[in-house]
Amino acid sequence: MGKVVSVEQMRDLDRRAVEEYNLPGVLLMENAGIAVAKVVYGMLSLDGSEKGSNRVAVFAGKGNNGGDAFVAARHLINHGYDVRMFLLCHPDDIQGDALINWQILRKMGLRYQMVLGERDLNVARVGLINSALVVDGIFGTGYQGKMDDICKEMIRLINESNRPVVAIDVPSGIVADTGAIEDICIHSTKTVTMALPKVGLYLEPATTYVGDLVIGDISMPASLWESAGIMREVLDADFAKTWLPKRSLTCHKGDFGHVLLVGASKGLNGSAILAAKGALKAGAGLLTAAVPKQLADVFSVALPEAMTMRMNCSSGGTIAASGIEDLTLRLENKTLVIGPGLGRTEDSEQIVCQLLAAIQSPAVIDADGLYALKNHLPLLKGLEQTVVLTPHVGEMAYLTGTTPAYVQEHRLQVAEEFAKEYGVVLVLKGARTIIADKKGRVFINPTGNPGLATGGSGDLLAGIIGGLLAQKITPTVAAALGVYLHGYAADLACARLGQWSMLPSDVADFLGQAMLALSEK
Repeated sequence: MGKVVSVEQMRDLDRRAVEEYNLPGVLLMENAGIAVAKVVYGMLSLDGSEKGSNRVAVFAGKGNNGGDAFVAARHLINHGYDVRMFLLCHPDDIQGDALINWQILRKMGLRYQMVLGERDLNVARVGLINSALVVDGIFGTGYQGKMDDICKEMIRLINESNRPVVAIDVPSGIVADTGAIEDICIHSTKTVTMALPKVGLYLEPATTYVGDLVIGDISMPASLWESAGIMREVLDADFAKTWLPKRSLTCHKGDFGHVLLVGASKGLNGSAILAAKGALKAGAGLLTAAVPKQLADVFSVALPEAMTMRMNCSSGGTIAASGIEDLTLRLENKTLVIGPGLGRTEDSEQIVCQLLAAIQSPAVIDADGLYALKNHLPLLKGLEQTVVLTPHVGEMAYLTGTTPAYVQEHRLQVAEEFAKEYGVVLVLKGARTIIADKKGRVFINPTGNPGLATGGSGDLLAGIIGGLLAQKITPTVAAALGVYLHGYAADLACARLGQWSMLPSDVADFLGQAMLALSEK
């Protein structure tokens, strides 16, 4: 599992490397440039089989990102590559460690072209045509979303050149903390990010443009980030394998917990069935589904492994609030999953609040349960048990009183702030699902694919998390593991069925294969 950092955290690590370990900044820059050059060596042949096949166009700005590019250019030249340098600044604007490396290049006799106007762009366009690969060192982690028209046009030309691009640290035009893109950004083939990945590289829309992500070793002591209290991480197979529930030869169903699923309504029975299947496929020993009595038989036929409780039914086909007191008495030693197919009624609102107040174990609230919770969010703050909320962007906007567009643009910030304010584990679903808890721990999930953009996928996920909670996995880990497994199973299903035709029920069927594959890694 890999730590990811903000720009501020990375700057602090750089500062500490200099102050506490006496690592000169110019040495860190040297190592960064070498890391970039090594990637180019692996991408571009020097066998001379084709004229210009060893020609590299290096585009550099005035900051430390440009300095890394200067170092890379020097090493490429020394290894026999034909380097063409394009500066998107005036040389007089280069300072600090970058200036030291610029002066070395000038003493080596490297010619360069400034790209400051329209005529310069034409020269750069020809340089791109005659090059086999591009190194992007225009902007680094300091970029905050604004660039001039010349830079925009230069990036457009690089993207249209159809040349492989190696981006330094962050593809130019991407905001490193958020993954946001204001107008345009470099579409890189490979991104060499230094020491630790920047968090924005794992967030949309940046992930589309990062290409293969390579971690550049700049010889920063590992003890630095181990002591830095970095709370954001990217999930991986090692994490999943570590936390997969273990089973002994003498185990029985009571060892793996009991999930109480409350949901289903007329027309939405499938949501609850998918959630129940997710909980059982994730390993829960027992599952009881509390559903409207008119739907109980259908539920049992669809999922014979589940037990059912026949609840009073409202005129609208949802569970009625009457009789819910009996359900609260059955919460002991059970993990509550509430919301899939529950319906959006006053009764649903009352049911969610009553059950939450009575929980004795961590719980999951999804779908209609989230809508029922909207006017009762302070209730979450007073609970002794941790609640996992699993909203998609639209539901998150509803809970926070914002818009889906705002949530999508500020996914990390919204998830972190909500989890801390209400003391919950927040699973903000979508491409690169984010899991955040009240202590500030954050996981970003890399698994999954667009085939999950089908109704019912979220219900399945809620059930999976509930099934893991029932097996006494802590809420944050259960949420993170559930999200990773859900996405991994979807990737296996996609490889067999394709994105267009895979269904949430297919993902459920591949969940066992996902867990088996991870256990064997």
